[in-house]
Amino acid sequence: DLDVYQVHCYDHLDWRAPIESPVIETLDRPVWLGEFPTAGSSRTAAEILEAARRAGYAAALGWSAESGDRWSSVERLISALS
Repeated sequence: DLDVYQVHCYDHLDWRAPIESPVIETLDRPVWLGEFPTAGSSRTAAEILEAARRAGYAAALGWSAESGDRWSSVERLISALS
């Protein structure tokens, strides 16, 4: 009885499940990219969002608006959405 399936995307996880891999069409609920880096990645937030869109993700949530770590840039995320 899940509402959505959620995965995370970070460069060090790419070998296991590249963001470019299409979402499995036989799943019975939407798949969200529940976390991706908005800074510190080999790709820009805009590139990650575009790859997620092409792969069939229903939503994508950037990390993080307020954490202040090396994976976060709310400014880059806002720029990617513009």
